[in-house]
Amino acid sequence: MDASGPDVRGALDVDLQVGAADGGAALWQTRTSTATRPEEVDLSLDPLVGDEFHDTLRALREAHGHVAPTVVFEQPAHGLVTWEAVRETLRDDDHVPGAPTYQLSTRPTLGHTFIDASGDEHRRLRKLTTPAFRSRSIERFDADQLVRLGHEIVDRFA
Repeated sequence: MDASGPDVRGALDVDLQVGAADGGAALWQTRTSTATRPEEVDLSLDPLVGDEFHDTLRALREAHGHVAPTVVFEQPAHGLVTWEAVRETLRDDDHVPGAPTYQLSTRPTLGHTFIDASGDEHRRLRKLTTPAFRSRSIERFDADQLVRLGHEIVDRFA
């Protein structure tokens, strides 16, 4: 952990189990927030947009610092509410390994990629894919392929 960053490890030692008899389908219904304090807002389900979302995060930061008690999918949780806390957490694979999360969330749709790998395998796969995401490669892809594809799609509507 970087000495200048926040130590968020203790706050993250929390098991969050989300589930319902209906497989969680009821959680995705349109809802109105009943929260009266920022700590009661469900960051996954309450309809926060624009300034309301940013005001909630600001209030959590001011009251609690880097890590704030919150609610996620109707369960008590701890939210990382500063950029520094998010950065340090994403860099701390020993305490907060990303691979298991991505294996559950992205692997079913994207397949196995460097984002759901860890350790040496992650480094090897990332090294192979990094050149495709350099500025010149992205600009060339945009100019050569995305613009042409965009015209083709628009032409189909005409």
